[in-house]
Amino acid sequence: MKIHICSDSEKKLGLLDVYISDEDNYSLSHELVLESFNKSFLGYAQAYDMVVIDIENYSIAEMELFLDYTIYNSHLEELVMLFVIDSLDDLPVKSVNTLTIIDYVFRPINWLDFLNKVNLHMQYKKQIRKNTYLKSRALEATANAIAITDLSGIIQWVNPAFSKLTGYTKDESIGASTSVLKSDKQNPKGYKHLWDTVSAGKVWRGELINRRKCGKEYHEEMTITPLYDEYGIHTHYIAIKQDITDRKEREQQLLLDANLAKQVQKGAISKPINTGKININGLHISSERLSGDMCAWYELPGNRYGIILYDVMGHGISAALITMSIRSLLRGIITKFQDPQKVIKELNYHTYNMFQDNDLLAGFYFTAIYILIDVENNRIEYVNAGHPPAILVGDGHYARLEDGCIPCGVLMAPPINNGVISYKGKTNICIYTDGMLEAIKTDNPNDNENKSNIIENKIHIVEKTLLKCKGMSSKDIIKTFDGIISLEHQKDDICLVAISILGNTLEQK
Repeated sequence: MKIHICSDSEKKLGLLDVYISDEDNYSLSHELVLESFNKSFLGYAQAYDMVVIDIENYSIAEMELFLDYTIYNSHLEELVMLFVIDSLDDLPVKSVNTLTIIDYVFRPINWLDFLNKVNLHMQYKKQIRKNTYLKSRALEATANAIAITDLSGIIQWVNPAFSKLTGYTKDESIGASTSVLKSDKQNPKGYKHLWDTVSAGKVWRGELINRRKCGKEYHEEMTITPLYDEYGIHTHYIAIKQDITDRKEREQQLLLDANLAKQVQKGAISKPINTGKININGLHISSERLSGDMCAWYELPGNRYGIILYDVMGHGISAALITMSIRSLLRGIITKFQDPQKVIKELNYHTYNMFQDNDLLAGFYFTAIYILIDVENNRIEYVNAGHPPAILVGDGHYARLEDGCIPCGVLMAPPINNGVISYKGKTNICIYTDGMLEAIKTDNPNDNENKSNIIENKIHIVEKTLLKCKGMSSKDIIKTFDGIISLEHQKDDICLVAISILGNTLEQK
């Protein structure tokens, strides 16, 4: 730590030198000031940590000029000026407005008090310097690229990670504008929003496509924070950058894979059937790129048709993978067993055993409804495995298809009941997932209404809508239902199957 002593007397210089030199770790120098104090003084702050001033007749005006000088030179802000004075009137008036630390002792000097003040200030400066060094080293060592700029975006400081990210050395970066990193891939409105945000003193976070010195583009995630001095004046910005190019490339590949998987999943949905005696159509809207809902139908021997709709717990890729693993079993199980009880029993058995030994998937389940329609004998058999009730409407009457069992995969061998319906005349059936119920628009939504009441009210809407579809084909029924749902706040997958068949009066057994 360096201390410079200024006095107008060689005797006082000697005394000050002797007392301070008794302390350890201080490097001393001294100067006899006989003429203008200001002329010999302006450069001292860059070289010393403290200046001790014991001059009885210095010009306060000259000292105030020096203090004004310190305001405009940031490298002077750590200077400690210790005055030896006769009264407080000898202190420069402007001292309170400077960044310089001002202190004093009275004449005659109490040497114990004097040395305590010297040591106190030097220890404080040493701690500040240590903290500053640690902060500087931390910024230098951090893996994230960091740049500090002035208010116009001119770079004042960068760390090694910045040079590694951008290809610009520290010397090349300092004094350059951050615009050297700009690519032509960013929307100018995005840059305007960035500058509007930070200029207003707010933190900006976002992603940019920038260009390295070599011309290669890269993706970065950046946070820009305004910096303020101790007076609350906005002086700089600090930008923390992270290279996310690899992550973006992985995300792009995942997106391509997800789109391909979505096309595969769409291809797994059965094509519409229209035989003259029955027509079947479906609507499938995933909440994410991949869905946990699936529907399928098969033409079976003896003028029979097997229709299944199921809803796997969860959303996205994991639900879609499980959905497709179940989908791969359907044709074999339905064509082999046909009977709803046997079909659901077999699906439950496979599901329960498929995931039982996997801790992550243990307890996994799905809801389902499987309907077997015999158009030769005007007969419907079904099992509802914990699914929202299918709605059947014919000749002004309707029935809810609710009989069945708990969801598949919960128990190894749950009791399963089947429902049987005989029909005559034109009959329509609507099978759907809970995602469709959630998407149904209501005129007066009540957020405080009981959830079970909300569901019941929406099932009534399904019934009323299906009643209006009398005489329609399954394709037109789908269009009608498409008009009563809203995708604005869709949170769940939506799946709907419409079935239009011929027969006579309803008789549920």
